[in-house]
Amino acid sequence: MGKKRLLLLLEELIVPIARLCLRHSLKLNDIVRVWKHALVRVAQAELIANKEKVSVSRISLMTGVHRQDVTRLREEPVPLAQEKDLISRVLGQWQYDPRFITKSGKPRVLEAEGKDSEFAALVHSVSAEPNPYSVLYEMERSGVVERTPRGVKLKSRIHVASGGDMEEVLRMLAPDVADLSEAVYENLSGEDSIRNLHLRTEFNRVAEESVPEIKNWLLRQGSKFHKKVRDFLAKHDTDLNKKLKSKKTVRVVYGSFSRVDDL
Repeated sequence: MGKKRLLLLLEELIVPIARLCLRHSLKLNDIVRVWKHALVRVAQAELIANKEKVSVSRISLMTGVHRQDVTRLREEPVPLAQEKDLISRVLGQWQYDPRFITKSGKPRVLEAEGKDSEFAALVHSVSAEPNPYSVLYEMERSGVVERTPRGVKLKSRIHVASGGDMEEVLRMLAPDVADLSEAVYENLSGEDSIRNLHLRTEFNRVAEESVPEIKNWLLRQGSKFHKKVRDFLAKHDTDLNKKLKSKKTVRVVYGSFSRVDDL
């Protein structure tokens, strides 16, 4: 593919990002700084993945970013969007780890008081770093748990970003965009004989009065299928299935979305 054609396609890809920037009054200088930072991070990651020497000069040559900017940008912190979605991982552990479910397979009500509580053990089974009380506060704020006289009870099996919390929305959106783009690229490269799932269904003459019924149906059916996916993948996760002895593990992602738009 020629450079001119590639740039035209790139423009189509970043139009949604441009729309987001305008909605939140981000100016060109802000966007250029972020774009440079992203280029530097990706170049550094590529060099490390290929077991090549990482240097300011090489990164500058790969990206076109001035060496002084490369030095400065490498010292900047990783954006929030790159943080792992800890709450989603805690939710998954709560639903499938034998230590935190009942004999019938339902998430148990967990005692949450003190540093050695059952809830603290749940959080630390995912990561030793976070403060369990901070995680619990965020889960309560998001409406996925509730306190009962016996302890903390799981209300929702999925973590959905709060309506007005744009930072949380973007933090959840970023890995979706990254995984989708990589899945498409891997399919095109043909390196794996088994392709990644990439499907899209669209109808553009749908009756407007049917929208509530359609959206509710998609939410119900999509949630049911994601539950089936979680149940299936949990059997192959070494943290949840101790019978598995694999020395190497990988990350598996299954995502879906729906949207209604005026023509």
